[in-house]
Amino acid sequence: MVLLGILCVVLTGCGPPDQANPGPSGGGVSSPTTPTTPAPLERLTGRGIGPYVVGADLDALTSAGSLTNVTSSDGCPDFTTADATGPYFGTVTIVFFQKKISWISVSSAMVSTVDEAMVDQTLAAVKGIYGTKANLLDDGQGGQALGVREGAGTGLLFRGAADATVASIDAGTYDTL
Repeated sequence: MVLLGILCVVLTGCGPPDQANPGPSGGGVSSPTTPTTPAPLERLTGRGIGPYVVGADLDALTSAGSLTNVTSSDGCPDFTTADATGPYFGTVTIVFFQKKISWISVSSAMVSTVDEAMVDQTLAAVKGIYGTKANLLDDGQGGQALGVREGAGTGLLFRGAADATVASIDAGTYDTL
């Protein structure tokens, strides 16, 4: 079993002022602007989220600018990890096997499953959401997890933290989770 260390990336800081649109000058009256809210993120399924779905190609996602921090594994030459860009940056880590997505890992409550399960919920709450579809598992790292099989050989793995909350959600081919 290959163990994946989740890469945590935090982006902070301010950009320079917009020189092309410096705003009103002098004592003029400015019109109010409508605040914009970011579009809601898609919901996670066992196949993945957004462009990050099982079987998606590493080279195509790289060419599209959808990946950052692409890293090949020294000990496992067929494996590559990367972080998502755009709205999923800092939230989604992708694992490729032979240049195809095998699974992704979500580390933030900003993303929920289609059934509204998310990071930081208790494993018991997630078990309540999925009922008999959720199987209690050993997460392979000395803790507990819940596995939920979906169609076409994909599923979700909710990794438990020491306090029995969900630390991360893995989505992908069920046999690799």
